[in-house]
Amino acid sequence: MKKEKLVVLLSPIFCVLLGIMAFVTANKALELICYIACGALILTGIVLIIRYLTRTMEENVVSNGFLIGFVLLLLGITGIVKAGAVVTFIPFALGFLIAVNGIRELQNAVDVYRLKLPRQWIVILVSVINLVLGIVLMVNPGFAADVLMKVIGVGLVLSGVSDLVTTLVVLRQSDRQAS
Repeated sequence: MKKEKLVVLLSPIFCVLLGIMAFVTANKALELICYIACGALILTGIVLIIRYLTRTMEENVVSNGFLIGFVLLLLGITGIVKAGAVVTFIPFALGFLIAVNGIRELQNAVDVYRLKLPRQWIVILVSVINLVLGIVLMVNPGFAADVLMKVIGVGLVLSGVSDLVTTLVVLRQSDRQAS
């Protein structure tokens, strides 16, 4: 159970770190994010391919690990080779991630409501702000790179911190109710 809790907390922590980087380094952040993301795709693809090749046939019967691994590997390599094209897509993708995180926080708001925790409106407000910010970034990715990355950075930090706090509160409350 503790491992599951740690995994749940990794996403908001990553959002905060990525947001700080985007805000501080604005112009270089898009390029760096591109290389980091493509490197992660390549690494994940290699791991999935190796995992597929080292598992028994019975373990691989319903697995698409080989296919998914190669697709991720090809996407990562293409992203590094065509970084300029990927960089133009990053503002949209990050806006999408912020919007999805806003939707996830709406789910957390439902959990907070069901647990009858105080100040439920804060979770709802933050989730709506994240959702709106994400949609704005997806609809209008033509902002100047510097301004856009600062907005994305603030959005990621806000999204990550609020998600982290909400997740910790929900986990703590659910642990109390389980005891």
